[in-house]
Amino acid sequence: MQQDIFGNVIPETISIKEASNIASVSEATVRNWIKTGYLKKYNGKIIKESFNKLLQEVIGKEKLTSRANKLKKDNHNSEELKRWVDRQLSEKKRT
Repeated sequence: MQQDIFGNVIPETISIKEASNIASVSEATVRNWIKTGYLKKYNGKIIKESFNKLLQEVIGKEKLTSRANKLKKDNHNSEELKRWVDRQLSEKKRT
């Protein structure tokens, strides 16, 4: 455990690029996690403890699964909509 000259503990950190590689996401996604408070920063880097907590407690349970399933949350019938568009286009061709 490292300390600064005042005796404060210096947390172990990783870069945004390292975090994105480990989590297999873009650096923009990591920045969004910082903005939303899921990740904490220290001297421009991510505190590793907050990153590990995100990986264990959030990813796959709360954050990414809701986005991955976003298409399934549509409340319209895409097949019916496609048929309607096809009918409209067919009618336009006849006129």
